[in-house]
Amino acid sequence: MARRGRKRRSGRREANGRHQRGSSEAEREAIISVVLDARRRVYGVTDAEARRMKATDHLARMEARGEIEPREYEAALRYAALMQDYELFFIPGQRPQKAGDLDRVSGYDDSDGDDASYVERWNRVKRDVAECRAALKAAQSEKHEWLVTTVIESCVLQGRWQEGSPYIKALKTGLNALADVFQKKAPISVDRHIEPVSEIERR
Repeated sequence: MARRGRKRRSGRREANGRHQRGSSEAEREAIISVVLDARRRVYGVTDAEARRMKATDHLARMEARGEIEPREYEAALRYAALMQDYELFFIPGQRPQKAGDLDRVSGYDDSDGDDASYVERWNRVKRDVAECRAALKAAQSEKHEWLVTTVIESCVLQGRWQEGSPYIKALKTGLNALADVFQKKAPISVDRHIEPVSEIERR
C-alpha cells in the first residue's frame, strides 16, 4: 500500500534528509541579482558600487564609494563586534527552577563568573572598550569634532546614517581613532557582513 503525502523528490540529500540545495550557475546568478537589486534600490548605488559593497548597509556603501577608507571600515566592524561582546556580559543568565531543567534554560552554564578564562576574557573586553572610548574622546578634543562619540554610536552601533550627512568628518575622525587602537591588537574574526558578490561569483 502506497504511503500518503507528497511524492519524494529524487536527487542528492543532506545528512538530515533534506533535499540538498542546488548550486547551479542559474541559482548563483539569481542570488547575485537579488543582492545587487536590494543595494541599488535601498542605497541608490550604481551597479559597480553595489558589486563592491561588502555588506548591505550604510558603512559598506560609504566604503564602496570611497567616502571612508578600508581601514576605517574594518575599524567600524571591529568596534561593533567588540561592543556586542561587551554587552553580552551584562545579559543575566536564567537559573533553572530544578536540576532537570539545566539543559532547557538558555544562557545558564553553571558558572559563578570565577572561571579563569571567563575572567580573562572580561578583563580583555573591558580594557579594549576603555581604550576605544578614550581614543574617541581624545580625537573629539584634539580635532574639535564634538560629536565624534555620538556619530560613531549612531552609525556604527545603531546603523543609522543619512546620505549626505554633514557629520562625515566626525565619523571619519572617530573611525581613524579606532583604527589606530585596533592596529596595535591581534586581528579578530568579524562576522557582521554577508558574503560579497565577488565571492559568490567565484564559486
